[in-house]
Amino acid sequence: MEAMVENGEDWLEPLLDFRNDLAALQDQALWSSIRQFKRRDGRVKSRDGVPQPWGPYTFETRKDLLRRLLRTQAAVQSLSGEQHPLIMLEELEAIRELWRVEEQDWSDSVPAIYREVFGEDANWRGYDTPQFAEEDKKLLEDICRTHGVDASMVSKLIEVERSLQGMTRRSGIQRRLASVLEEDWRTREDLLLASDRVN
Repeated sequence: MEAMVENGEDWLEPLLDFRNDLAALQDQALWSSIRQFKRRDGRVKSRDGVPQPWGPYTFETRKDLLRRLLRTQAAVQSLSGEQHPLIMLEELEAIRELWRVEEQDWSDSVPAIYREVFGEDANWRGYDTPQFAEEDKKLLEDICRTHGVDASMVSKLIEVERSLQGMTRRSGIQRRLASVLEEDWRTREDLLLASDRVN
């Protein structure tokens, strides 16, 4: 790609920059600020008693990566004069659903990021089941704070229930709810404190 850019294919330069940005994220020195401590299975892995940031990228990092990818797509399209989709609408919808379930993204960030980059909306899919909004999340956080309960855990329990709503066979609901309750719900700050205490 570098050789092609040097040979005058300037429209590839945004792609090269994005690739280099992705490569820089592999630096383990950055992981404590860009990766979660909790893995997708809900557990926190430790080495010598120190919690390790071996989970997925933080939600903020993921949103930033999507924003950068869409900006790269816009730049490539502008420089080339052609439509070069780097990510399809179906893939954006899959990310949208994953973020709603995994991150309880009740503010629906994917359409907002798309609108921020392109200045317009795509033809987003509507949801069949009732959806919660950012105001609902703030209310839930206030209630959970009052009662000393982790709002992320309650949000995830609500999302599990919502995802199974309307199903005739809900046999797996107890197992899915139990798996959420068994996750490690320590905050990032608690994990960093535990790490500092060991060091």
